[in-house]
Amino acid sequence: MAIRNFALGALLAHAAQAALQHKGADWSSVAVLERDINIQYKDAQGTVKPLETILAENGINIVRQRVWVAKGDYDLDYNVALAKRAKAAGLDVHINLHYSDSWADPGQQRIPAGWPTDLAGLTTQIYDYTLNVTNTLQAEGIQPAIIDIGNEIADGLLWPVGRGGQTSWSNTAQLLSSASKAIRDSDLNPKPKINVHLNGAADQGVQDFFWQNILKADPNFPSQLDMFSASFYPFYGPEWNFTRLTNTLTHMTQLLPGKEFMVSEMAWPFTCAQGGNFAFPPDMRPSIPFNAEGQRTWVSEVAKRVEAITGGVGVEYWEIGWVNNAGLANRSLGQTGCEDNIMFEFNGNVRDSLSVFSTI
Repeated sequence: MAIRNFALGALLAHAAQAALQHKGADWSSVAVLERDINIQYKDAQGTVKPLETILAENGINIVRQRVWVAKGDYDLDYNVALAKRAKAAGLDVHINLHYSDSWADPGQQRIPAGWPTDLAGLTTQIYDYTLNVTNTLQAEGIQPAIIDIGNEIADGLLWPVGRGGQTSWSNTAQLLSSASKAIRDSDLNPKPKINVHLNGAADQGVQDFFWQNILKADPNFPSQLDMFSASFYPFYGPEWNFTRLTNTLTHMTQLLPGKEFMVSEMAWPFTCAQGGNFAFPPDMRPSIPFNAEGQRTWVSEVAKRVEAITGGVGVEYWEIGWVNNAGLANRSLGQTGCEDNIMFEFNGNVRDSLSVFSTI
C-alpha cells in the first residue's frame, strides 16, 4: 500500500508540475467600457460582479495590460488603477509596454510624440521611461509577474530608428537592451520576467527574421531576458495550424535554450459570418465550431501544445471582454473579419467557454 500511495503521489505531483503556470487574459479595455457604456459583467448565474472576479472564478490567474505613453486611456495612471484591481482579486499582472502613443503591432511602431528621433536619445529615453514605469508600479504596491519590452516587434520598435529590417538590427538590440536594463535596475522587488513579444507564433520565418538577426547583432542579448512570447490567431491562412505552432515553438526553444515561453495573444471566434473569407487551417475547420464549445476546444488544444514543449509556461486570451469591439484579432488586417471572438455576450453575460481556463 505504501508503494502504491507513493506512486500515486508521484503521479499527482507530476500532474501538478505539468500544469500551465500562467492562464491569462488581456483585459486592458475594461475600465474604458465601464466608463463609456456602463458595462456590467455577470457570472454564469447572472450575478453582476467585477470582471476580475469572474475571471478569477473561472481559472484565470494573470491579466495582461497594454501601456501607451500618451496621457489618457491605457497610460500609466490608467494601468496602475487597473493593476490594483487585479491584485486585489488575487491575479498576477502582465505589463505590455507598447513604447508608442497608440497601437504598436507588425504594421506600426511609432515613436511617441516628444521623444527623441536619434539612436542615442532614444536609448536614454526608453531607459528613463521604463525605469519610471517600473518604479511607479513598485511605489503603488504592484509587482508584475511579466513585463513585455515591446508589442509584436518582429521588425523592431520605435521606427524608423529601431526598425531592424530597414535600418539596423544593432539599433533594435541596443534599444531593447536599454529597456531590459531599466527593469533590472528598477526598484521592483521581486523582479518580473522580462519578455520579448512577437507576432507569428506559427510562423518560423517571422521568428527567425527577428531572432537570427538580433543574435547576430548582439550574441549576448538572450542574457537580458527571461522569456519570449508570440501571438497566435487562426485567421491568417491554412498554414497557421496546430502542427506549425508546435514546430515553430519547438524550434524557438532550441534557438533560445533555457528560456520560458508563452502564447500571449490568441482568440477563436464565437461567431464568424465572414468565415468563408478566411482560409482557416484544415486541422481547425470545420471540426472546431464557431461557438462557445469551439472556443473551449481551441483554447484547450493551444494550451496542450504549449504545455507539451519544455519551457512552455502559459497562454493568454486577447481582450477577452471587449464587448463593443468583439472583432478583436482582425484589427490589423484592415478588413472585416470574424465579428465576435470574445468570451462574454454583448450584455456582459459570461459564456461557457471562459471556464476552460479552469481545466488547462
